[in-house]
Amino acid sequence: MVGFKFFQKYPLIGFALCCALLVYGTAKNVVQGAALEGYLGKAQVSIAIVLQKFTQPGIRGSTSCMVRAQLEGAIYNMSMECSDWRRLEINGLLKVVSTPRGLASISRIKGQFYIDFFLLVAELAGIFYFLSLACDRIYRAPNVIEGVRRNFSDLR
Repeated sequence: MVGFKFFQKYPLIGFALCCALLVYGTAKNVVQGAALEGYLGKAQVSIAIVLQKFTQPGIRGSTSCMVRAQLEGAIYNMSMECSDWRRLEINGLLKVVSTPRGLASISRIKGQFYIDFFLLVAELAGIFYFLSLACDRIYRAPNVIEGVRRNFSDLR
C-alpha cells in the first residue's frame, strides 16, 4: 500500500494523473473525429471489397461485428455497428474513410465529433475550476483567518 500513502500525502498528483488519463481518452476521440470531419487534412473515401463477415465475443456478453475487407491490396479487419454489418454482403463493396492519421472507424457517427469536443471542453473547464478552488483555498486561507482575527480583536 505504498502507492496509496504517496497519493494521500500528495493528493493533487493523483488528481492530475486521473485528469490526464481522462483528457487523453477524450482528446484521442476528438482528433480522430476532427480528421474525419476534414479539420486536420483531407479524409479520403476508398472502396473496399468485403471478404468475410464474422462476430467476436465482447465485454460482458456483448458481440462485436467484424468485417475482413481488402483495400488497395491489403487486408484489414474492421469492427462496425451490427446494424450496418447485417446489410453487408460478401464480395460487396464497403466505403472506408482513411485520414492522414490512419484508417478511421467506418461506423463512426458523423456528429460524434461535436459531442466528444464538448466533452473535452467540459472536462478541461471542470479541471481548471477545481484547480482554481484548490489554489484559492491554499493561498487565501491564511489571509482570511488573519482578517477574522483582526475583526474579532476590534470587538473586544
